[in-house]
Amino acid sequence: IDITDIVLSTIYSKVELSREIAYERDHIYLSIPEIKVDEHNYLVSNDSLHVNFKELLLSQPKLEIYRDKSRLEDFTNKPLYGKLLQKLPFKVAIDSVFIEKGAIVYEENIPNNVKAGALSFENLDAEITNLSNKTNVEEPVQIQLNADLMGTGKFHLNWQFDVYDPRSTFLISGGLSNFNTSSLNDFL
Repeated sequence: IDITDIVLSTIYSKVELSREIAYERDHIYLSIPEIKVDEHNYLVSNDSLHVNFKELLLSQPKLEIYRDKSRLEDFTNKPLYGKLLQKLPFKVAIDSVFIEKGAIVYEENIPNNVKAGALSFENLDAEITNLSNKTNVEEPVQIQLNADLMGTGKFHLNWQFDVYDPRSTFLISGGLSNFNTSSLNDFL
């Protein structure tokens, strides 16, 4: 399967969203120029859809997240990724997800601040293995990510979690090298 030019975005503009919400909520814009799926199949069993992919490739995705911090903070308990995968209305199993040359920009607008502070990850490459919400999967979801933080630092992340761990525990480690801390001034 080859899919091109996918865009997912919040319905409202950033300004409109801030007018509509009482509590902090993210404005999101995601563009993915190309998605490729290799070796896929779909099954229906006991009125449940099962989606299986051998490999999923996302080329040059860009995720922009904006949060207006002038709104009230939402202190409700939010589920972690394992719980979110469990709640999908279908079963999914993806052996490998590859992200190539991605970018993430997170902006926060703090009240009385002249300019929103931004945190960015560029040249983001990631590999996600064992992405599944099927109960018979024994291996944890594993994520390895490499990116340039704020254009200067080399950022590496290893993360793993078991989708059906009742305590939602996870193991995460990483590193940052050659980082120019002054590039964080606008964000901080």
